[in-house]
Amino acid sequence: PDLTPDPRTIAQHFGRGSTTFFRARLALEEFWAALRDDPEVRLKRELWDGLLREAYGGAEVGGDGLFLQHTYLTAVVKAIASRVLDLPVEDAASVLSGSALAEAGIHGAVEADFFDWPLRDPRGAPLIRLIARQVARFRLRDVEADVLKTLYESLIDPDDRKTMGEYYTPDWLAFRVVAAAVDRPLEQRVLDPACGSGTFLFH
Repeated sequence: PDLTPDPRTIAQHFGRGSTTFFRARLALEEFWAALRDDPEVRLKRELWDGLLREAYGGAEVGGDGLFLQHTYLTAVVKAIASRVLDLPVEDAASVLSGSALAEAGIHGAVEADFFDWPLRDPRGAPLIRLIARQVARFRLRDVEADVLKTLYESLIDPDDRKTMGEYYTPDWLAFRVVAAAVDRPLEQRVLDPACGSGTFLFH
C-alpha cells in the first residue's frame, strides 16, 4: 500500500527492531566479512573512522557495528530522498551516488561517499534495491514531520548514544529557533555545522 507515514511508522518499518533492519544487518555483516580486506573498502572504512574521531575529539567510537549501521542508515535516507522526488529506485548505484537527483537538477544533496561499499559484492545491489522498494511503499512527499531524526534515534544503540554523547534537538525548539533566526528562507544562507539528522534544515 502507498502509505503516508508518521515518524513512528518509519521507525517501526526501518528502525532497530524492524525486519528490514534485521535482514539488512545480517546481509551487511556477510558483505563485510567478504570485503573487509578489499583495499577500496578498507580505505572507505578508515576515512569514515578518521572523520568520526575528529568529530568526537579523537575518541575511538567507530567500531565495525557502527559502520554497518551507518551504511544501512545511508541507504535508507538516500532511498527516501529519491522517493520524495518520485525518482526511480531500481538502480542501486544511482540511489547511493545521487546521480538520479543530479539528473533531476538537484546537485550536492546526495553524493557518493563511504557507504557505497556494499556494491562491490554481487549481492549488494539487490540489497539496496530491496531497501529502496520498502521505502517506496510510503508517500513520503506528504510527510510533515522530521522522520530522519526519529529513524536515526531508533537505530543508535543506547550504549553507543551515551558513549558518543548523542543528543537531539526537540522539534519544538528547532521550530522556534528557525522562526526567530530565518525570516527569508529562500534568500538566506544558513549554516548548521552540527546538523546531525537535519532537524533545523527540516524546519
